[in-house]
Amino acid sequence: MNNLPYESDEEADENLQYQYERDEEADDEVGGDYPVDYDVDEYGETLREKNYTPMTEEEIAKLEEDYITEVSTVLSISVSDACLLLPHFNWRVNDLQDEWFADEDKVRDRVGLLKKPVVDHSAAGDLKLTCGICFDEYDYSSTGSVSTILTASCGHPYCRDCLAGYISTSINDRGPACSMLRCPEPKCSAAIGPDLIQNVLLMSEKKEKDLYDKYKRYLLRSYVENHK
Repeated sequence: MNNLPYESDEEADENLQYQYERDEEADDEVGGDYPVDYDVDEYGETLREKNYTPMTEEEIAKLEEDYITEVSTVLSISVSDACLLLPHFNWRVNDLQDEWFADEDKVRDRVGLLKKPVVDHSAAGDLKLTCGICFDEYDYSSTGSVSTILTASCGHPYCRDCLAGYISTSINDRGPACSMLRCPEPKCSAAIGPDLIQNVLLMSEKKEKDLYDKYKRYLLRSYVENHK
């Protein structure tokens, strides 16, 4: 389901580089011969005309990366957590930082960034866990990134296939809202962050690079939509 005013994701991607624009003051005259027509505000004051310089997708991605890096550094959190936080604050770094330092726990609760898991498997080492979707039993390793069964910060366990299906459906059906994905457990508010999404889509047997790239484009589009 496409949540943006484009006929398709492809059309939206083609228009992405034109959405984020930098304002530049116009010269007093065009070509030195003809005066520029300026609009007038409600008080009769002249408004200067603005020029807009389109940015490439690479330039926009660099700005997005700078935002994520700044938040990660200032708040002393991982890049993945910073990437998770920013869409909830419409990519407004100052608002996020102000609220974080005023009440970190409140911000964590709001976005599902848990300090401690609800179900803790860290002390158990290698064991078998039951997937919360298909209810099959799988080997779990607290130290391996390619474990058959995975968890978000809450600790609720899911096998790779079921989690991949859940994430894939969310990316395809929810559009940019997939940047705020939550644990499949109905009563759990824990967020599924970019690191887990990357693990599931790129490190499984069936690599879903196209789908992961689509997720990253949605994340970038979320940034663009809040900087028009």
